[in-house]
Amino acid sequence: MLPRFPPTTPLQVRIALRLLWAALTVAVLIRLGSLSSHGHQWIRSAVFMLAAIVAVQGYLILAMSYGQNRARWIDLLLVAFVFIAWPPRLASPHPFVNALDLGQVLAHLVAFALLFTGGANAWFNRDGTREEEGSP
Repeated sequence: MLPRFPPTTPLQVRIALRLLWAALTVAVLIRLGSLSSHGHQWIRSAVFMLAAIVAVQGYLILAMSYGQNRARWIDLLLVAFVFIAWPPRLASPHPFVNALDLGQVLAHLVAFALLFTGGANAWFNRDGTREEEGSP
């Protein structure tokens, strides 16, 4: 089921947020798949770290769906930091993993392009006139 957004959310923001949810899902699947290659001592900490990343990313995406401007900036900075600190593994011996990793990067790029242009900028930067303010 697709997430529900407030009725005033612009289409490009809804598309961008769905792309971010998809990228998060792909990241989780890739990381869970790579856990099997690590020893047992790493699994507990890796699962905890993965849960923390999902919680933070999920909260930011949810906050963006309610028009929280800070959330999109924080998410942009976090994703940029992660891509710089841990570049996508596009040299995996498994071509399917490479395709998923590339798809995740492209989804983020398109999502942030949509979130920081045109109507999305105006929607995020509107003054305090929000009809349904149930933000997290």
